[in-house]
Amino acid sequence: MNTKTLCAAIGLTALLCLASCNHKSIDFDYTGNTRLKVNFDWQNAPEAEPVTMSLYLFPDDDDESQRYEFTNKSGGDIQAAYGEYTAICLNSYTEHIEYRNTDSQSTFELTTGTTTLLRSISTLGVRSSSAPRAAGTEDERIAYSPDPSWTDHNESVAVIYGDTTRSVTFYPSPCYCIYTVKIVNCENLEYVSATDGSISGMAGGWIPAQEALSSEKVTIPFSTVIGEDYTTLTAEFTTFGHCPDNEEGTHTLMIYAVLADGNKYSYSYDVTEQVHGASDPYHVLIELDGLPLPQPIENGSGMQPEVDGWSQENVYVDM
Repeated sequence: MNTKTLCAAIGLTALLCLASCNHKSIDFDYTGNTRLKVNFDWQNAPEAEPVTMSLYLFPDDDDESQRYEFTNKSGGDIQAAYGEYTAICLNSYTEHIEYRNTDSQSTFELTTGTTTLLRSISTLGVRSSSAPRAAGTEDERIAYSPDPSWTDHNESVAVIYGDTTRSVTFYPSPCYCIYTVKIVNCENLEYVSATDGSISGMAGGWIPAQEALSSEKVTIPFSTVIGEDYTTLTAEFTTFGHCPDNEEGTHTLMIYAVLADGNKYSYSYDVTEQVHGASDPYHVLIELDGLPLPQPIENGSGMQPEVDGWSQENVYVDM
């Protein structure tokens, strides 16, 4: 066989092989994976600007869940094994958010890590463990404030083998609240070296599938800001919300202060009525009148501390 004849035979064989092949769609393969378009519609949180989003698919056959990441807040395409799923979506690029009970969609919970009670004051060498706690809350975990978070869930997501036109849309909603604290008519703030605050009885987490607060109660510490005129103390922080399981619990706000002479003071306010009565539970304003800090005592002759070096006082809240 000459060279021309050999080349022609090889070319004919290649064409026959190509003609006999079935072209597979790029949208699915024969291992059971199929394209699913995922949409995130932000009509419930138009101000949200998440950096990334996560999608968890929980198979109905109790197999291991599948997680997908999106860098576009609007969503994107994924390859998923065909079957029936329940699903949860949430923003995933956060500092303090943690997940627990993740084996099932119904128990999947957002929570935050454990931290210390005092932040600014601890830089002065004051131990958080010695600081007074709100009465009856000594066993509450000290938890970080949650990052701004948005979640949604879907009880029925079908991925059908070979159907590349299927899509699912989620409508993420905020699962965090913004608390603002303003204390006016504060005394002697000009003599303060550092202040901190905390609030008790807050929910420890959020369960997206149930659209409900988790049952754990935590104390959330927060930083405070002294006004330029030294008569106001303000703070802003986030929570998941209050009163897990619809319990009518109490909420105590604590203010901690260290004066220039080294004496330490704590003040407690019962803010339950303001928390429960907020017109917008997602934006809670706590307004208080009076923080009776003393002037520093010269020559180290300050008032006698009560517990672990702290002087404590309950401040009546005039509603």
